[in-house]
Amino acid sequence: MKRLALLVLVLVTLSGCAAIPTNTQPKPIGSKDSKATNTVSAPEPRQNIDPFMLVRDFIDATSNPDRDFAAARAYLTPEADKKWDTRNPTIIETSFSTVPASQAPPAPQDKTQTVLLQGKYVGRLGNDNSFVPRLGDVQQAVRLERNSENQWRISEPPPGVYMPQNLFNSNYRRVTLYFYNPEFTVLVPDPRYVVIPPATSIPTRVTELLIKGPGDPRAGPRPPASCPAAARPSGRPGSDPCCAGRPR
Repeated sequence: MKRLALLVLVLVTLSGCAAIPTNTQPKPIGSKDSKATNTVSAPEPRQNIDPFMLVRDFIDATSNPDRDFAAARAYLTPEADKKWDTRNPTIIETSFSTVPASQAPPAPQDKTQTVLLQGKYVGRLGNDNSFVPRLGDVQQAVRLERNSENQWRISEPPPGVYMPQNLFNSNYRRVTLYFYNPEFTVLVPDPRYVVIPPATSIPTRVTELLIKGPGDPRAGPRPPASCPAAARPSGRPGSDPCCAGRPR
């Protein structure tokens, strides 16, 4: 009887093992909403607006850095879209102007036009996401042309993202990283700026910056560690004198 029970147990075990696959084809696992994210298109620019307003709307559209500034790319021609470099945004003062590049008034039948973007530089983000101050006047020519629907689109945008200061403050958060000095005797603050949306990804972006290590010393001096902007919960730059030369 014991031998019979043992034989049944062995047969059951073998049949169970036979049901376990030993060789399966790997299947990629992606996020559930990845397909939906890829199919969402950026809103189209307003219809029948003049070149000056279109350039202003283009600059304002940089407030949405989602999907590599897809909202701003909607204002570009297909050829310009392929060449536009969105790394290292340039921050300009909130008040800027779009004026004609020449004194001659444009004719209604013109197919191309050049608009001059005017303002003041505030700074830019370096390759390590640190803030690099920059002074001077903005005098950037932006060339536009009409598309097949007779709507203006930008064929020669500024070299990179030109973001007004108020939009930068709303979409980037200042975080202070700490790294040891070369002698490993003291921790040195190293402020960086990371994109806020989506906020759930901020820890990941901060971790990536930590892994990359200290910032580029050629970017210039960092702000003092006592600067109130680094301690604010919002992480946004303020107007304290010790933050002079940084975004406010």
